[in-house]
Amino acid sequence: MGSKSCSDSYQDIKRDWQGVMRLKKVIVLGKINIDVFYYVDDVKVGGNHVTQNTLLALGGKGANISVALARLGVPAGIIGAVGEDIFGEMALKELEKNGVDISRVIKVKGKTGFTTVIVDSKGENTMFNFLGANAHFSPEHIDWTFIDEYDILVAQAGVPSDTFLEIVSMAKRSGMTVFVDTSYPSEIPEEAYSYMDYISPNLRELAGITGLNDPLKGARKLINKGVETVIVKMGKEGVLIVDEKSSERIKALDVDAVDTTGAGDAFDAGFILGKIKGLSDEESVSLGNACAAISVTKKGASTSSPSIEELKNFIKERELNVKGL
Repeated sequence: MGSKSCSDSYQDIKRDWQGVMRLKKVIVLGKINIDVFYYVDDVKVGGNHVTQNTLLALGGKGANISVALARLGVPAGIIGAVGEDIFGEMALKELEKNGVDISRVIKVKGKTGFTTVIVDSKGENTMFNFLGANAHFSPEHIDWTFIDEYDILVAQAGVPSDTFLEIVSMAKRSGMTVFVDTSYPSEIPEEAYSYMDYISPNLRELAGITGLNDPLKGARKLINKGVETVIVKMGKEGVLIVDEKSSERIKALDVDAVDTTGAGDAFDAGFILGKIKGLSDEESVSLGNACAAISVTKKGASTSSPSIEELKNFIKERELNVKGL
């Protein structure tokens, strides 16, 4: 039997989620926005809403997840686009301030993505999105050197579909682990599913991409399309983990929610941290749930993700059975 080459061994290591600290660097493909938050008692169509509290902050799933990872101590970078405006400069400064590598973010003519978020007294949000520069990040803008530098790709299904497919397929072929976070509405090319190790939709997103309202049936449909593991985020109902052989539901943590914006992004970061630390899917979901629980007790999206110290303290205070940090 012939021996493996060094490059073959390296690819095996990159594909192995269970090797402690083998996967060290994560790059995120996704939207970069500026968010403006309005906090109101309730939302009424046609009503005149007055708020006593607003927040202007970095947002967009790509930015939120990369910041959440960096705050947990994971070396993180981002691939995406901002406009040549003051909001683009603000977004880049905030990303860099949080320790995210922005060397692969491009600037395009026009405006940076912008989202208005209305948050009611229950912490639930309603969003109005302007894609801006995010809609113009095309395959020709991709800096492929990230494949040699990073081990895990987190791809948001909210950038142009041709760009999404090209990056996801090439990353997987190069031996990277591919984790996909959907957004609503999402346009995911059919051929992209077979390149996904993990996909993590919420209930609305899952229904949107599968046409099925039953979370287990929807997850099974994605497994049949080629996804290895589906992680369904169900809010207060917890998280459903589905792979080819089994399914398991993990309970959510009970906290007093102030703002649910960005909770899913914080969850993703916690889950990925767990996998980097060599935890099982179930243990990693518990870690993600803890990050999401901390997130909803704060206002904002990127501003609400926990630091590694906050996460450790939360786990200790709640006496959660999460190890490996």
